[in-house]
Amino acid sequence: MPGHFPITANWPGGIRINGLLLREKRYWPLDPTLRTCSEKPVKSSAGLKFPIFSLRAGFTFILQIQLEVIPSCDLEALEHGVRADWYRLFVRTHIETATGWSPVQRAVLDTGSPYCVIPLRLLPDIQTVRHFKTRLSGIVPGSANALEAELAHIRLILADGRRVSKPIEALAMITTEHRVPLIIGLSAFQEPFDLRVDLKRRHGLLLL
Repeated sequence: MPGHFPITANWPGGIRINGLLLREKRYWPLDPTLRTCSEKPVKSSAGLKFPIFSLRAGFTFILQIQLEVIPSCDLEALEHGVRADWYRLFVRTHIETATGWSPVQRAVLDTGSPYCVIPLRLLPDIQTVRHFKTRLSGIVPGSANALEAELAHIRLILADGRRVSKPIEALAMITTEHRVPLIIGLSAFQEPFDLRVDLKRRHGLLLL
């Protein structure tokens, strides 16, 4: 049933979602009547201070997920004497399967992508609700290189080894190509979120 996840608490060791134990000491409240939370500023390993949880409208809480900030350099620009550094953000994720949740996957976090992108190598294990076939461009340069894909709903959770998000339903492009990266796009963020990135220090945080 959409929106239904068998969740049981396991204090203080973590939570269990569809049989997968996620070692997590801080996560969203299971009791929706909970009206209070600790708003003591916590200094993360990234050196940024903000609450682990802070109360917003209704019973929505902010959860901090640490990201990887990976630098690279444009080699073509370097050949022309121009130093052009660029960065990618990575987040760890588990995708729902028929038997629970996938092993942890390292995904590109791309807020410029309207959809998540799932490479063929992750199929057929993940659970999908498929809608229609289409073509996906922008992953490789040139419209002639558009990939065959299928639009589908998936469920995923975001994690960083210490914390885990609640299950998220997102629209994804299921591709027929093994080599495309796993991408978490904007469709995974239907609720308010905050992205904090310090490129010089190579630290990133996602607040949900």
